[in-house]
Amino acid sequence: MKTTIDLPEDVLKRGKIAAAERGTTFKQLVIEGLESVLNNNAAVFDPSDALARLRKGYKLGGKSPMTRDELHAR
Repeated sequence: MKTTIDLPEDVLKRGKIAAAERGTTFKQLVIEGLESVLNNNAAVFDPSDALARLRKGYKLGGKSPMTRDELHAR
């Protein structure tokens, strides 16, 4: 299927050079790049989101968390 996209001139130039260096077409380079992004999409995560969840903590039931001293007194 044909489509039209607007690329910055320097990106287009670098893409054409990269395709020529690899002995492929610009079209194939774009297809491979897009497939790579789509295949790795599941692996993308935001580390700051994970850190925020850890700082907030998880309610696992039971009493409120024990202090360090309470834990060592056991």
